[in-house]
Amino acid sequence: MAVKIKYGVIGSEAEVAELAAALAASQTGKLAGIVGNSSTAATLVAQDPQIKIYSNEQALLQSDLDVIYLAEVQQPRFEIAKQALLNGKHLLLKKPLTRHFVGASELYRLAKQQQRLVVENQAPLFSPIIAKVKELLAADQIGQIKFIDVKCYLTDVPANFSDLSAGGGALFNGGPVILGMIQSLTGNKIANWNGFEINQIGQADLQCNLALTAGDVLANVMITANFPVKTNLTIYGTKGTIRLPEFDQQTDTAILENASGSQRFVIENQRGNLYYAIEHVSDCLQHKMIISPVVSPESALTGIKVIDSLYQRWYGDPLN
Repeated sequence: MAVKIKYGVIGSEAEVAELAAALAASQTGKLAGIVGNSSTAATLVAQDPQIKIYSNEQALLQSDLDVIYLAEVQQPRFEIAKQALLNGKHLLLKKPLTRHFVGASELYRLAKQQQRLVVENQAPLFSPIIAKVKELLAADQIGQIKFIDVKCYLTDVPANFSDLSAGGGALFNGGPVILGMIQSLTGNKIANWNGFEINQIGQADLQCNLALTAGDVLANVMITANFPVKTNLTIYGTKGTIRLPEFDQQTDTAILENASGSQRFVIENQRGNLYYAIEHVSDCLQHKMIISPVVSPESALTGIKVIDSLYQRWYGDPLN
């Protein structure tokens, strides 16, 4: 068996547990480093004494780990990611990449210089159901894509959701995956965009609505933590539609409707979203790729540029 890729994690106890579960199912990676001696960390070390506990982030970044999974860290996120790259580590980052376009650009520049991989975990894009949707699109099942409609209800919002400086806001939390999916499904870069938000005075956006174009495809995006709505992404083509219910979660279903009728495609025994992101990172490293073919730097940077520019318009540059 090939030597497994060693992962370290910086994040909450829940994020540590999630990564541990994903790596336990992986044939390519293993959990090797955790920051802080939490109860979760202690339990994992008891199960596998080869896992090392590091007293702080810097000690973990200076270790012999291969990949750092940077999860729920907002305020020092950019500096930690930068130090990881300078210490020769590959990065898997929970979206969004950074709080601002300039920082994201700097990370990709540094990654290229260091010959290291940086992947923003736009989780649904790595899933088998998205691969199936791309097969259906390539097979001309709905003809030429003309419009994409997205509705996303954010549940279990973090405690800092109302604080922009701490990474709050509907667009900041829901936007990266949606913008990445639109670009991936259309094969086009987002070129034009506009949007509006609703918030409470002094707080981040509770709801936003965006209109944008990717090539000759028009898209409408509504993201809210303000009221419940069914989360769906619907692709409209000249011959039919494909709908992805609950696309932002661990979705395993796509519904195709065209002249032949309605078909439901379901991925059986799907694993957690983080598992597929890990397998993608491992596949890239095994093939010596330092640019993800699924979430490219261009795609990720375009997404954060859209988000950054809209927040600057709405709030007067709070992210820099």
